[in-house]
Amino acid sequence: AASYISEIHFRYSNRLSINRTEYRAIKWASMYLIEEDKLWFAIQTGHTELWQLADYFGVTEEILRFRLRLLLSLTQ
Repeated sequence: AASYISEIHFRYSNRLSINRTEYRAIKWASMYLIEEDKLWFAIQTGHTELWQLADYFGVTEEILRFRLRLLLSLTQ
């Protein structure tokens, strides 16, 4: 039973590590691909829908949403 519990803990802690690594990778990619000043320029020039902005930057809407959440968290 003890080995089963330690095996579950190992898989869980391993998954947490992967999640942190994935988060950092997505954060870096979103900041690299969508610079803040270029995002504001795109919005000011009429790209206001998520799909339009994602298309403008050549990213998925998921990456765009992530970047927008990062910017909102910085302003709070």
